[in-house]
Amino acid sequence: MNLLFGSKIISLICIAFDFCFIKLAETFFSIIIYIYITLYRLSFMDSKIFRYSLALFLLFFLVNGCTPSKFAQYQEEIERDPSFCTKTFTGENRDWCYAFAANIKQDPQFCLSITSESIYKECLDEVASEITDPEKCKALKTDFQKDNCYINVAVYTKDISYCDQTTSQEAKYGCEGSFGRATLNESLCQDSSCIGFVAAYKNTPALCRTIGMRDLKVEATDYNGYSVSNTIDSCFAFVAKVTKNAVVCSEIKDQFIADTCYMDLARQNKDITLCKHVSIPEGQPNEYKFGNCYQYIALEQPMECLKVGDDSLELQNTCFYGVSYEKEDPSFCKYIVLPNDKDVTCDDYLDSLGVVAVPRR
Repeated sequence: MNLLFGSKIISLICIAFDFCFIKLAETFFSIIIYIYITLYRLSFMDSKIFRYSLALFLLFFLVNGCTPSKFAQYQEEIERDPSFCTKTFTGENRDWCYAFAANIKQDPQFCLSITSESIYKECLDEVASEITDPEKCKALKTDFQKDNCYINVAVYTKDISYCDQTTSQEAKYGCEGSFGRATLNESLCQDSSCIGFVAAYKNTPALCRTIGMRDLKVEATDYNGYSVSNTIDSCFAFVAKVTKNAVVCSEIKDQFIADTCYMDLARQNKDITLCKHVSIPEGQPNEYKFGNCYQYIALEQPMECLKVGDDSLELQNTCFYGVSYEKEDPSFCKYIVLPNDKDVTCDDYLDSLGVVAVPRR
């Protein structure tokens, strides 16, 4: 049995039981089935364990992996007459049907027909971010839901005046920031992470320098995945990552953020030469650079170690030995350069360092 055949089995099972999310599920679960069969063929799993575990896996998948698509097949009927939910379903199924109706019609009024408190809240939270008709925002219950609704309407209609409908000044700032991100207009940003977002997607790193000059109303609590302790440097790091431009890393003053920027870009761009810009913390050996930067490219492309010589010959040798060690292939040690030694072995290299080789376990 191969991946294709396993995928077909899952497809047929899902179709037979009218399950949703087939395309997402079938690839993942057919791979699992393929792994099971491979383990069995390689005798890592005896036949009884194989049969029982595979049966339990399929049962778990059928019960939990896909949720019954009870409503999508009735979408036309529900859109035409939402009371179809009451006529056709009971209990939680009825509630989920009304949640489905609220979502497809972008109307929170249908959430009011839900009896379960948890499904009712989930319905309102979900539909709030889908509504594009500002009149429907008024039917939402909590300030949080209404604010999310008006933010979505403002962005969708490209009309910032809807931010005035939010329930607090803080929510208004949030709405203006969301609008600024959506339109890439830094003048509307109310926090530094918004400016970083605009700077990155407009490919304008210089905007990061304006952070300290602006009267920002909101303190960034999440800086696009980077530290908020030094927002200007974090802004440059984010721009560098999004634009894949390592030159921007050179604008960063904080050494730790700069090192992280170069390491991220080296791995992202598969450019081993960027590791040269990474500093070695006090007290750390030269191998620090290999372990934290060079190895991520060298283990995939071993001959890239030759470029490490631009940093230092010592690190180039470390790179080739590290590749040899990790790949358990001593042939890479022949590229190590030692004085008066043309046919270098891994043992020769270790002897030159005064280190005794220890076999890997």
